[in-house]
Amino acid sequence: MASRQPAFATWVAKILELAGDAIVCVDESDRVFFFNRAGEAMFGSDRARAPVRRLAERGPARPRSR
Repeated sequence: MASRQPAFATWVAKILELAGDAIVCVDESDRVFFFNRAGEAMFGSDRARAPVRRLAERGPARPRSR
């Protein structure tokens, strides 16, 4: 089973990359750790800078639950 994990991860990464919609993943501190090509176009930034910026620095604030 362990040998299938890298293949599965590669498959998921390809799906995320090919999605027409922006996919942006943030951690609990609102730091962006992944976005796909559509997200790159949406934010006008390259992915190399994704891990060092917070989501609020990239665009409008997102709604928060209370």
